[in-house]
Amino acid sequence: MVSVPGKNQIIWKWMINKATKQKIALPTGAVILSVQEQHDRIVLWTLCNPEAPTEIRVLFMYDTGMPIEEPPGKHISTIQAEDGDLILHVFEAEL
Repeated sequence: MVSVPGKNQIIWKWMINKATKQKIALPTGAVILSVQEQHDRIVLWTLCNPEAPTEIRVLFMYDTGMPIEEPPGKHISTIQAEDGDLILHVFEAEL
């Protein structure tokens, strides 16, 4: 997804779940910047226009060594969660 440049761009964060597959409503054209653990939560940061209508985006999250049964899409980030005991690889589905 490509964000349209404009004066209304802002960096926002979104709390996401530790789930293999999840849908998240983001402003249309939001650029995913990073996914990391913050205060024991998984957080996704985007550059977006908060006034844009939302669109559904699909994220996949896999543990290291976990079988991947469908194409995972574009790699977004690798997270070391739970003090490094859990390594998660985050992908965005290419719709």
